[in-house]
Amino acid sequence: MTTTVTLTDTQTQSVIDADQAAAAQIANAAKATISAGQFVYLAAFDGTNNNYKDVRLSGNPNPTNVGTLWKDEIEPLISPTSNVGGQYYPGPGTGGALDLSAGPAQSFVTDSAEAAYTDFCDQAGKWLSQPGNKGKTVSVDFAAFSRGCASAAMLTQLLFEQPQEPQGSE
Repeated sequence: MTTTVTLTDTQTQSVIDADQAAAAQIANAAKATISAGQFVYLAAFDGTNNNYKDVRLSGNPNPTNVGTLWKDEIEPLISPTSNVGGQYYPGPGTGGALDLSAGPAQSFVTDSAEAAYTDFCDQAGKWLSQPGNKGKTVSVDFAAFSRGCASAAMLTQLLFEQPQEPQGSE
């Protein structure tokens, strides 16, 4: 059952003011926090049949939030001298030959997690080997959607179970 309430002009303005204050608080909280003395690796794991480079695979005309985040926000930050690294991992079913009904998605998920682990160690090691970076902080963040969440979970498990000092660290 829907109930309709008519607000006065004062009540309407109060709701608008509260919404704008909340929006400003959210926007102000989203500040860049990566310091010059820190390397951050972002692994972006997309879901089944999702690849921002070929959205037709998913049957949806739009990329996922993971693909959009990678393409619009993260990828432009990455350069050989940047303290931001990472990689985008398309979801299972995006390689053209993967038949998900046959059950190989588990190996695809595992392969993506292992590739991210290797990429992190390589990229962090290169950053740490640059002059002035030895012994500085490295961290891993991830964004994941659908079956990509399994890869993200496996990556965290690999980092926990196989902690490696990236080449170039103390």
